[in-house]
Amino acid sequence: MKLKKQGSLLLEIAIGISVIGLISGFFLTRGMIATKSMREQKTRNNIEIVTSALASYLSTNKRLPRPSLSVDGNGFESSDVDIAVGNVPFNTLGITERNSVDGHGRPLIYIVEPKLTKNFVRIYDNPDELGDISYFCEDVVTPKIKIIHRSGTNARNMSNTRNKDIVAFVIDTADNKPLISDGFVVVKPSIYTAWMQRNFFLIHYLKNCPCNYEHAPIATMTLPGTAHTEEITVLPDPFS
Repeated sequence: MKLKKQGSLLLEIAIGISVIGLISGFFLTRGMIATKSMREQKTRNNIEIVTSALASYLSTNKRLPRPSLSVDGNGFESSDVDIAVGNVPFNTLGITERNSVDGHGRPLIYIVEPKLTKNFVRIYDNPDELGDISYFCEDVVTPKIKIIHRSGTNARNMSNTRNKDIVAFVIDTADNKPLISDGFVVVKPSIYTAWMQRNFFLIHYLKNCPCNYEHAPIATMTLPGTAHTEEITVLPDPFS
């Protein structure tokens, strides 16, 4: 009888331990999911903060900043005018370092079309002004950034035409580093990748006209990271 009671007690203990294990596993899993969700949201929020800061910088300086190459985290843009890939120049943009990292605290990657970081006089061309004036909306003959969708095999090298425009910049996580090939920067978008076409950026973030505003009252824009397109009414001529 005594042995039977001991056996029952051990069985109850074993059942109790199993139940505790199941409960602990449940809450541990939920905690891990919640942590992952928070990190993903932080990554997306910071990418949006950086994008908005880039819009403010362009509005003020008539160009995009160059990436930061600093290893000491000072966050200032590089002096190399040909640089295309680096980290977010958070000090140059006027944002905090904590807003330039992903959910794991790693610096976000910033890729920019080098020809859009020149010292321009203005954003748009003014056909009524004489002289050789440089401007942000100048034609870029050979864009350096190529976007390759994982489901396809051909790079989408944006051309400067009425309905398509070059990729101005890309913001991505350290897990999705670009490939440098033959002088081009090749990006395969992940779920976090934010790549912005120049016209889309001007319309949606600066609330302004696309570069080709003088050609058409309606511009068709490809939404970043998707194949979805939408028609957007162009704002009034900036020189009228």
